Amino acid sequence: MQYVMKIELLSETVIGSGVSVPGSVDNDIIYNEIGLPYIKGKTLKGNLRESFENVLQWLKYDQNQVYTLFGMEGVYNPEYGILNISDGNLSESVTHAIQIAINEETLYLQEVKYALTNERYFTEIEEGVAKSNSLRSVRTIEPGIEFFSKLQINRTLSELEECLLAASISIIKNIGLMRSRGKGSVECTLYKNDENITRRSIEILERRLGL
Repeated sequence: MQYVMKIELLSETVIGSGVSVPGSVDNDIIYNEIGLPYIKGKTLKGNLRESFENVLQWLKYDQNQVYTLFGMEGVYNPEYGILNISDGNLSESVTHAIQIAINEETLYLQEVKYALTNERYFTEIEEGVAKSNSLRSVRTIEPGIEFFSKLQINRTLSELEECLLAASISIIKNIGLMRSRGKGSVECTLYKNDENITRRSIEILERRLGL
């Protein structure tokens, strides 16, 4: 069974690659081969796992459901869950249009990068004063951009499992770096067969709990 998670950026977001670009920024973001930013599936899975654990804890549900979906980490004998999360990419229509423009040389790689991102500069504050030689630059992704990640599950989820998944996705409110500086505010929703099932699933869950 396949679902889609939509991640809408509500503020500038820093999905750091850990790469410093000489003559440019100290922390660049991750791009695909045509210059479009994306979010690694591993990053999304980590955020979703944390929020899923929180939902189960709040509702006092069995934490073993975490291992069913996400697997159990281990150095020697890791167990894999039933959930696989793809990278978060821009919509297929946007990606296709930009690919055509690049192929026809009406749009260039650097233009794509700069159209969707900004460079921001920050200093480290120490006792209310900017610390010497602490100026750093990062590249941020513009707010309003939407990413889509495919959630592939190797069996049909029960109604409860689907509701818990939707609730967990809905409480992901931040992603990426520099959250304390107001970066990375997001709204996440779950789609099934092109239908946003987030609100409906939460309402079903509330009824089951008698809320």
